[in-house]
Amino acid sequence: MQILPFEVANLNELESLQPPDWLDLKIAFRYYLHHFGFCNPIKIVINSCIVGIGTTIIHNDVAWLAHIVVHPDFRKQGIGKIITTTLIESVKKHSCKTILLVSTDLGKPVYEKIGFEIVGEYAFLRNDNYGNEGEISENIQKLDQKYFDAVLILDQKVSGEDRSNQIEDYFLDSFVYLEKNKICGYYLPAFGAGLIVAENEEAGIELIKLRNKTHNIATLPSENESALKFLKENNFKQYRTAKRMSLGEKLNWHPEMFFNRISGQIG
Repeated sequence: MQILPFEVANLNELESLQPPDWLDLKIAFRYYLHHFGFCNPIKIVINSCIVGIGTTIIHNDVAWLAHIVVHPDFRKQGIGKIITTTLIESVKKHSCKTILLVSTDLGKPVYEKIGFEIVGEYAFLRNDNYGNEGEISENIQKLDQKYFDAVLILDQKVSGEDRSNQIEDYFLDSFVYLEKNKICGYYLPAFGAGLIVAENEEAGIELIKLRNKTHNIATLPSENESALKFLKENNFKQYRTAKRMSLGEKLNWHPEMFFNRISGQIG
């Protein structure tokens, strides 16, 4: 068994590891390879075949572990634990105080044995019949350059992380919710599943309405009861959940202010 850096030449080998209900692994690992400054993808190789993968994503003093996948033929052999502990060791040089991940039911027992604790839950909802009706609030505007800094400040306040190394790439064709020229929320359609953050219910719900014009799937923290209530009242049905897990210092984040998450990689 070898633990090696994941390389561009390995992208075509990801098909055999692709979980059926996950987004395309190739897209994710192309991103990790392109952002090697704060991402560190690895692979586990046995007899010249990739049997496991994973990556770290560093936001200054916070690290995420992402896309930890083991080939179905090699599960229950401790490979998932090896990937996870290797990634944990790799972030120590960055002095990360908190390590986070989003766990499936399959991975949860592995992470708990390593010391991760459940700190939240994400709800997944779907409505295949949702229409495009409804007016867009006049408080919603295109994200102008003058609001960039305010978006980054709000994101750090709500997430507890400095994610500026990622979200600045997704400001184009994005939206903000303004009250008296103050940003109360934002929607980044191209960032993962379409990140929505808002510091009050009205801003968050109005941005959800905008997103729902082009999406019939939503994922957000279960702690955001007002957003879940709105979606369910509009015929969205919850079909599964996933656990947010943490190792190290607890992060001061505000799940009730997330009205749609980014992705399974970084919550």
